[in-house]
Amino acid sequence: MDTPTAMSLTITQQVQDQRPVLVLSGELDAATAPHFADAALAIVDQGARDVIIETSGLTLCDSTGLSVFVQVAGRLRAQAGRLALVAPSEPVRRALEAGGLSHAFVVAPTVAGAIYAIFRDHP
Repeated sequence: MDTPTAMSLTITQQVQDQRPVLVLSGELDAATAPHFADAALAIVDQGARDVIIETSGLTLCDSTGLSVFVQVAGRLRAQAGRLALVAPSEPVRRALEAGGLSHAFVVAPTVAGAIYAIFRDHP
């Protein structure tokens, strides 16, 4: 499923090793974050224990985008699950550092690495 939002964010949903993967590309900001939140939280509400978000295609990530990551992570934590960010682009890295969230999520260079880190924490 590809979902363009305001022509600045594309969300593609995949499944790898029985875990949902959302691939984001474009801009994650105040205009697009609500759509991303709806998509990610719907996956959690459908029973996903862990969610992986591939972020290498993001050209912008502001505090609104970060707040969605925090919201999704909190919902997953309540179910003993984890949120993993894969291959953070430079804008995502800067936003995570500026927001003091560099270590708040599993961060991995690849989806396989994220799955390994999640599995290591809770098989």
